[in-house]
Amino acid sequence: MKTVLFACAGEIADNTLRCGSWIEAIAGGLKDTFSIRFAVLTPDQTPPTHGSVCQSGASFDAYYGDASKAREVIRAAVKDAPDAVVLFGTESDASYALWKALEAEGLTNRTALFAQGIASSCARHLCEGIPARIVRQRTLRDLLRRDGLTDRVKDFRRRGEQENEMMRRARHFIGRTSFDRAALFAVNPDCAYYRCGDLMRPAFYARQWSYRDCEKHTVFTSQFYHPVKGFHYLLEAAGLLLRKYPDLKIVAAGYNPIRKDFQTRELRDSAYIRYLKTLAVQYGVADRITLTGPLSAEQMAEQYCRANVFVLPSSIENSPNSLGEAMLLGVPCVAADVGGVADLARHETEALLYPSTAPYMLAHDIDRVFSDSETAERLAKNGRARARTEYDREKNLDALRCAFSAIAEG
Repeated sequence: MKTVLFACAGEIADNTLRCGSWIEAIAGGLKDTFSIRFAVLTPDQTPPTHGSVCQSGASFDAYYGDASKAREVIRAAVKDAPDAVVLFGTESDASYALWKALEAEGLTNRTALFAQGIASSCARHLCEGIPARIVRQRTLRDLLRRDGLTDRVKDFRRRGEQENEMMRRARHFIGRTSFDRAALFAVNPDCAYYRCGDLMRPAFYARQWSYRDCEKHTVFTSQFYHPVKGFHYLLEAAGLLLRKYPDLKIVAAGYNPIRKDFQTRELRDSAYIRYLKTLAVQYGVADRITLTGPLSAEQMAEQYCRANVFVLPSSIENSPNSLGEAMLLGVPCVAADVGGVADLARHETEALLYPSTAPYMLAHDIDRVFSDSETAERLAKNGRARARTEYDREKNLDALRCAFSAIAEG
C-alpha cells in the first residue's frame, strides 16, 4: 500500500484535525487505498508532537508543531519516505514553510501543490469597489494589528510572491478550475496538472431546498467580513431591492466581530467594517441584516434552505465551496462571474452570473429569482443536477487516486 503524506496548516481540537472538509473527505475516502499520514502546522503545538488524530471516522498518524518547526515536523513525518506528498494550500506562510521543509528533505519532486485560493489574484481584487479614501483609512484596531486594507494588500502580494515561487518549482499541481490552471500556466507551463473536483460535507448531499418552504425575499451569503467577499456590493444591491421588497432580509454567516447592532460603531471595528455599517445606514438596510456567526455544516445547510436565493458577490474566487454547497442543496444561486465560478455553473441554466463590479445587475438578478417562481425552481433543479455531477464523491475520489498514483510513480 502506497503512503501519502498530507502537509497542511490547521488546528487540532478534541483530537480531531480541523483544516478543511475536503481533507476530511479525502482522507476518509482513500484510507483503504493509501496509508495516510499528516504533517500539520498549528500555533497550538510547540515543540513538535507525534500522535494520532481522528479524521472522517478513521485514526491517522500526525506530526505537528508551529511554523517555526516546519523542518522538524517534516523530518519526523518522513522518516519512512512517503510515495507522494500533498501540500494543501499555496497562499499561506505556513504552506511556504512546509514547502521549504519538503525542499530541504528532497521531496518536492514527488509533492503536489493542492490549490485553494490564489494569493496574487486576491491582492489584485481585494479592494475592488471600495473608495480609495476607505482603503487608506486605519482605525485604532487596524493600527494595533497592522491590519488595515493597505496592509492586507501588501501581505497578499508578499504571499503571492511565495506562492509563485512554489508553483515555479513544482512538478505536480492539483486544481479544480481553469482559473487556477491559468495561474499555474503563467509561471510554470510544464507542470503536470491534475483536475480533481471538491468533496463536500455530507450535510449538503442529504437535504434539498424547496420554493414552497423557503422564506421569501431572504438573501443568504456565506461571508461578509473579508473585503474580497464583496458584501459592500450586496448592500448597494439591497438598497435598490428595498424599494420593491420592503420585507427584504439579508442573512450572512461566517466570522462575526460585531457584537452590537450592525450600525453601532465600536473600537474593535476595522475601517472596512465601519464602511459596511455606513453603507447599511445609507441604503436603509441596517435593520434588515442578520449575522449568524460561524455555523456547523448542518446549521449552514439549514440557512441555505431557508433562503429565497443564495448570493456570491465576491470580487475573486477559485472554486467557492459555498456556491457548490448551495447548488447541491438546490438553492437558486446568483454569483459574480469571477475566477473559476463559470467552471461550476452555466449562466441562465444553473445560476445567474453577473459582472462583479455591477451591483445593479446583482439587484436585477435577485429580483428575477424573487419575482418569478419558475425561474427560481428552474435554477434550483438545474443547479442541483450539475452539482451532483461536479461533486460526485466516488468520481472525485477516483480522480484523486489516479493523481496520487501518478505522483508516486514520478
